[in-house]
Amino acid sequence: MASSSSDSEIKYAVLMETNGKELESWYYFIRHTGNEAALQHLSDQLDLVEWYILDDLSTFDIDLDNLVSERTAKEMTYLCLNAVSGHRKFDGKMEMIDFGFKPKDSNDKKIVRCFKKIGIGRLDDYVEDEDFPDIDIEEGSDDGSDSSGTEYEYGLSDSDELESSEEEIEEERPRHGKKGTSSSNPSQSTVDKIKEEIKAKKAAKEALEKEKEKAKQKAKDDEKKKRDDKKKK
Repeated sequence: MASSSSDSEIKYAVLMETNGKELESWYYFIRHTGNEAALQHLSDQLDLVEWYILDDLSTFDIDLDNLVSERTAKEMTYLCLNAVSGHRKFDGKMEMIDFGFKPKDSNDKKIVRCFKKIGIGRLDDYVEDEDFPDIDIEEGSDDGSDSSGTEYEYGLSDSDELESSEEEIEEERPRHGKKGTSSSNPSQSTVDKIKEEIKAKKAAKEALEKEKEKAKQKAKDDEKKKRDDKKKK
């Protein structure tokens, strides 16, 4: 049974996605108030899966018992710990998400169905009003524009890796969107540009780690020199 939120404070449920390829976990903070039924329906389906990392796909876990405040959800979106996706906060209405599980589905097939529906950012097809971190454009560009949603768009368009998995399951309806329209993936040039941005961000992160290691080594060397000097005295 999910925790009930007070009338005076809006609460958020947390959905965690862990990706096997990126070796990262990120949180989706989803407004619980007003979305109780949709969140419970999502939780009930996720409970039907025995979760483990399958190839480059993701695992999902949701906590409806320990809700967090709006302030906590907002502050979590400012963390810069991941290379691929930051934590995300959604304030709007959530639609019912149905993975279309069938009695004959193997556990692996259920994992694939979940990933196709909400993996690597696709959740935002079903929840309105994402609350982005209040970071200016110049600051965002310095760290790879992580807060602007750019890398999330890359995740949405990165469908090539699913081809082998999709062949194993029945053809499902197109990605959630306007009736009569096809998937609204960005153009190839946009994808290439975003991939370059991600690559540049990872390179910058690696360079920063190297600098940290140099600083640590220098501190160790200085400490050793001090000890040696004391012994000489």
